Amino acid sequence: MDADIYIEVLKTAFTPYLKSMRNFHFSFSNPLFLVFLLALLLILLRHWGHEKSLSFCLIIAAVLCSTSTLEAFFIAGIRAYGQIFDPLLLRLLALTIIGAISIGYLFVLE
Repeated sequence: MDADIYIEVLKTAFTPYLKSMRNFHFSFSNPLFLVFLLALLLILLRHWGHEKSLSFCLIIAAVLCSTSTLEAFFIAGIRAYGQIFDPLLLRLLALTIIGAISIGYLFVLE
């Protein structure tokens, strides 16, 4: 009985943060984003070492946070002119950059 109550409390506490991440809005004030980065860092530390895994996590975090900031900036600027901005292209660009960085870290920086 108590476990169900705790699970419901956790769901209500973390649901806004999860929705924010699903909408591709990343920030360092989101605890789930920080947990994701920490888990990624801990997984990569086992395989790559300290310098390579830390730099990879910081670069990925910077790309995701800057994409969210740029998206908000573009939406505000384009709405000022009465148009609608679809952030799909910006999100695809960010995922492409993350993919290129991942390939670089996996194959080039060995």
